Amino acid sequence: MDDPNRICLTPDAYTVGWVCVLASEQYAARALLDELHAPPPTPRDENAYIVGRMGKHNVVITRPIGQGKVNAADAAVNMTRTFPQIRFGLLVGVGGGATDSPDPYVGKRDIRLGDVVVSKPQGEHGGIVQYDTGKRYPEGYKIISHLDKPKSALIVAANVLQSHHQFKEGHMKKYIQDATLKLRDLGMPYFGFPGREHDLLFRREYRHPEEGEDCSNCDRTQIVDRDPRPDDGPSIHYGLIASADLTMQDPKFRDALRKSEKVLCFEKEAAGLMDRFPCIAIRGISDYADTHKCKKWQPYAAVAAAAYAKDLLAVIQPHDIARDRAAAQVLEQFTHDLNEVREKFNKMSTAMDTKYRHEIMGWLSTLDFKTEQEDLLSRSVFIGKWLLKSEEFMHWVKGSRWQLRCYGEAGTGKTNFCAMVIHRLQKTFGLKRPVIYLYLSDDEHKRVKQTLDNLLGSMLKQLISCGPNVDIPQKLIDAYEGLGNGAYSTREIMKQAFQDLVAKQERVYLIVDGLNQCFPEVSELIKEYALGLVQDGLPLSLLTTSLGYREVKKIVFCNHCRKQNIGMYVHCDCDDGQFDLCLDCKKQGIICPKNHDGEEPYDTVRIEVRARNDELEEYCREMISRALKTGRDRRDERVHPSPKYNPRPIARYLRDKPGLVNRISRQIAGKAQCSLIIAQLWLQNLFESKEPENDKGVLRFLDKIPEKRLTAYVDERIAKLKRYRKENELHIAFTTLALIMSACRYLTILQLQHALALHSDQVIESTLNDRTFILWSANGLITIDKAEESCSFVRFFHGTLPAVLAKSDHHPFLKRAEYEMAKTCLKYLQDEQSLSHYENPTAYPFLPYALRF
Repeated sequence: MDDPNRICLTPDAYTVGWVCVLASEQYAARALLDELHAPPPTPRDENAYIVGRMGKHNVVITRPIGQGKVNAADAAVNMTRTFPQIRFGLLVGVGGGATDSPDPYVGKRDIRLGDVVVSKPQGEHGGIVQYDTGKRYPEGYKIISHLDKPKSALIVAANVLQSHHQFKEGHMKKYIQDATLKLRDLGMPYFGFPGREHDLLFRREYRHPEEGEDCSNCDRTQIVDRDPRPDDGPSIHYGLIASADLTMQDPKFRDALRKSEKVLCFEKEAAGLMDRFPCIAIRGISDYADTHKCKKWQPYAAVAAAAYAKDLLAVIQPHDIARDRAAAQVLEQFTHDLNEVREKFNKMSTAMDTKYRHEIMGWLSTLDFKTEQEDLLSRSVFIGKWLLKSEEFMHWVKGSRWQLRCYGEAGTGKTNFCAMVIHRLQKTFGLKRPVIYLYLSDDEHKRVKQTLDNLLGSMLKQLISCGPNVDIPQKLIDAYEGLGNGAYSTREIMKQAFQDLVAKQERVYLIVDGLNQCFPEVSELIKEYALGLVQDGLPLSLLTTSLGYREVKKIVFCNHCRKQNIGMYVHCDCDDGQFDLCLDCKKQGIICPKNHDGEEPYDTVRIEVRARNDELEEYCREMISRALKTGRDRRDERVHPSPKYNPRPIARYLRDKPGLVNRISRQIAGKAQCSLIIAQLWLQNLFESKEPENDKGVLRFLDKIPEKRLTAYVDERIAKLKRYRKENELHIAFTTLALIMSACRYLTILQLQHALALHSDQVIESTLNDRTFILWSANGLITIDKAEESCSFVRFFHGTLPAVLAKSDHHPFLKRAEYEMAKTCLKYLQDEQSLSHYENPTAYPFLPYALRF
């Protein structure tokens, strides 16, 4: 209850602010007041105050609502607003010591429990270092905070008091005795000196046991031996105090900061005050900043710190600080300056963050698939729109746990299909669902750069770039800065970072174009890592394109609606057999008789990319229409007097002839044989032709094979084949091309496999080359038609190729293709097992062809 006889002064009468956090710290401060005042009214202030006189100074004591620098800063700001004449502050309380002692530590600072550490500027630091704003390097930890230093009057006073204590002057010991006796009489005897037998410093490798609040059960053999102190009085240490919002309990980190920054003490409030409230930090040591924390020393350490603060005030004369600006004025100026600095800093920070982000992006990958994607979209044509409406594609978009593999012959529009998919996804979802695009080129210069790490980095780069609010994972920043602990490779860190980023998204679409054109390790990245993430349930949808052929499909029918040959279904194993449901029935809520939910029993769903005739016709009309529009453009000769615009001859001729344009489009589409690349070559040939005499001349011109362009395209593919294939693979490739060129009718895949097996001098199952290997070796120049194993025919991807290859100089086999076929047939008929051939012709499928050749 307030004493009515106490003095009540106005807020302007108080010149010293005192901030403490713990109740024991507040009790110690109050016990040392020489006179307790009645607190003045403090409207609109959440703080509670104890006010009084300490020596010649009127002091305001406040205790924040909680620990940490933010709470301390808020309390100090409110105090200086309520008491506007406060000239400086004292932050008084307990902290954890960072001692230097013999065995195992080497140094001169022998900090003990009950000692006092006073903040003092050193080097670039103002007495307080904020250690949670540093950088950790392989060689150690570097502090990057620069907090303000105390007022010069406080620094001078601390220096004077340090001199007094060296000469055994000052009243600190008396103040400790007065406070402990007063508090004991008030029923708080625990503020007395605990005794040196309770001052235990353990080796930094030894952790405190989980059970037990004190160290009574700790291993005494782990205690560091130290020389006994001559007396029980506290020693005073001046230097840097480390501050952060976390409680230091890591002795290794403690010692690292002590060694690198010469830190003497750790606490949690000073970093929030130094730039806002001119003050000095005074900390009584109550523990050693390790896991052996014990509250036994806190009351005495609080008294020791408060006694030093009172001794410091005795050195400072009121008239010496009267001319100093009030803390409120300092705070007001600081706030104004801070706002200006913050505005400038925000601009600089944004620029620096953008630059730093760009540097990390460049480090992740040198590949620029964003430009590739934009270029792809600008050149795309809408061929294959029917695929976007397919059940397989729609199910994939929704997030099924399988890979959508889009296969097809060379030049059928797989890359164009990727462009349509990207366009559809970006138009539908925008940034809500990022699209990552990888184009695996077979170009020599691009292929060298498309390493596993570069592609993985590009996946991360695109995902981070999908929006301004996607933060770069800290583990990537550490890897970039070289701060990793070495336990994981950069590749593993990148994989984990990609996985973490994907997990935060609604859905991510990964589109890999040209999977057959990459190095084997890159293929494994897609097949194992990316598909593994899909099957693990992460919101990742994987689509790949590659060369391929039509496979035999498992014949499945729906057990409910009886629909035949369903491509996508839900399967479950019942006690009495298997049960399959088409997706339509599944959506209707149909389940198996055993009430099983069922699952999709596949990791890959295949769809064939093939340009349809009607789409190719539409494409040709569109390309011709664009050429005609260019031809109709008339430039104003007054603005562009020269050179005079001269449209293409064919554009001049086809103007206003829609019927002829339709016939041309239909004819080219038929000749393209479902190949987009062939249609493009025919159109290019047409656009560079001379102006025809009549309509029949145009159509006759289309009968000519665009041999020059087709030869250039085939030459390019064979050049890449020679560049990337081994000698035995090249032999298989050119033998395959020669046999298909000279065949008088289509060969089945089994016939081709047996014919190729003759080169091993033995026709047995184990020597047959796999069909996928044969396709791969020919680099997209051949394909396999139909699904049934017995009649899967092998052919060139376009009928014009035999004529083009026959005139080439790529390999002697191609020049003498018919000779190679005749030699193969004779060798097959002369095989030692020829009798077996005749007795079992189904086991030797090349025999019927060899007999008829």
